Amino acid sequence: MMMVVPEEKSASAVHQGEAAARASSSSSAAEQSPPSAATTTTAAAAAAAESDMGDFLTAEKTPKRIAAKMAGEIVLSDSPGKTIRKWRDIFKVSQKELAQAMKISPSVISDYESGRRKSPGISAVRKIVETIIKQDEARGSKVISEFDSMLGGKSILEAILDLKEFNRPMKASEMVKAVKGTVVCGSNYMDREVFGYTIVDSVRAIIEFGPMELIKIYGSTSQRAVIFTRVGSGRSPMIAIKLTSLKPAMVVLHKPVAVDKIAIKIAEAERIPLVTTSFESVDELMEALRKKL
Repeated sequence: MMMVVPEEKSASAVHQGEAAARASSSSSAAEQSPPSAATTTTAAAAAAAESDMGDFLTAEKTPKRIAAKMAGEIVLSDSPGKTIRKWRDIFKVSQKELAQAMKISPSVISDYESGRRKSPGISAVRKIVETIIKQDEARGSKVISEFDSMLGGKSILEAILDLKEFNRPMKASEMVKAVKGTVVCGSNYMDREVFGYTIVDSVRAIIEFGPMELIKIYGSTSQRAVIFTRVGSGRSPMIAIKLTSLKPAMVVLHKPVAVDKIAIKIAEAERIPLVTTSFESVDELMEALRKKL
């Protein structure tokens, strides 16, 4: 039986983030004296904002659902600036483009992301998120459409921690190096091309979603590395993959206690390279991949 390592942070991030995404829009996004990160993430602040969230909480449109996730991650993150940068990178919006659209200096965005400036307040987070979404919409909603293809009746998006499509494919061997990985099985498939990656909260994905929903973690192509976090032995993620019609180019397990023999047998039968990564935290893994790839 798979032993699940509990996640330190509560899944309430999405709901508190939804509250943040609808907080007062009257304040400027470049406010100079926002509350500290600790203060921003208090339940009181989220509850105050949530009173004005009726339509947003039940919104079915993909942009609003993505905005809720983005705001939630930023508000509750230990490093809000890094999380802002992560989402800016996902949507391929430069600091300059974001600053121009918000009518502020690029140095403000840079200072937020580097931590030189205090974490943005709720209204600033809302403005940043809305601007990033609008930039994508102006470009034809390419990233939104990508996420939309993964959304059904349930929001599998809530189980996706990060997702990226590569401008050019890379070899599986390169991906192994990028994640500081150790190949458990499938070393003969290292010349396989990988076109992107998805980092998934395995507990939420497996418990809350069925095989049809799990297919949506692949984004625009299944020829990608699927990186599962919060794994004990890797058995459950591999069984879930076995039950889906599409198969990833590679599976990466983040710090499993021990890789289960059945997980290895499934990987071998499905011809999927199975890799473990030695990154200490998921945040470090995500940041490293964003810098390297």
